Amino acid sequence: MKSILNLKCLLALAVVATIFSSCGDDDPVRGCTDAASDNYNADASESDGSCLYSRDKFIGVYLGSIIFDNLTQLNQMDVEFTITPGIATKNEVLVNLTIQSAPLTINGEASGNDIVIDYENTLPDGGVFNPGLAGQPVDLTFDGTVSTSDDGLNILGDLNVSVTGEFAGMPITVEDVGTLTGVRQ
Repeated sequence: MKSILNLKCLLALAVVATIFSSCGDDDPVRGCTDAASDNYNADASESDGSCLYSRDKFIGVYLGSIIFDNLTQLNQMDVEFTITPGIATKNEVLVNLTIQSAPLTINGEASGNDIVIDYENTLPDGGVFNPGLAGQPVDLTFDGTVSTSDDGLNILGDLNVSVTGEFAGMPITVEDVGTLTGVRQ
């Protein structure tokens, strides 16, 4: 009788030990599972939807200015522009602004507190940059870096600008630097 009781106790202990040891092993670790995010958790086995990307701190509407060193006819002291998510990568952003009457969507890649701009496009009418280029297509490039403060409220950066077209049958290129500033609204 005593051996049956000991066997029952051992069996009960084995069942309890199995229950307690299996509880902790199957619980998934929840967190951000995307290695491209700023808060990636290598230990996470299940996404909890908490992933944050560098671009997130830039997304919004800004009021600011764009001031050029030489193309001063393009200067704008009160320009509203937006920064929206791109679709090519999880950190691509699109800076949407209008310089005079030319609406531009300039793509960039966010990393940390910076957006690296590398934009090339052909605009159908260069008249916005120079009356001599009116009605003619011009090639436009922007490259440079726009940075934000840690709180994401202010942005500031210099963009190298190049406008290439034809004037009186001769190719012309105008290069300049534009300073873009903005405060999130």
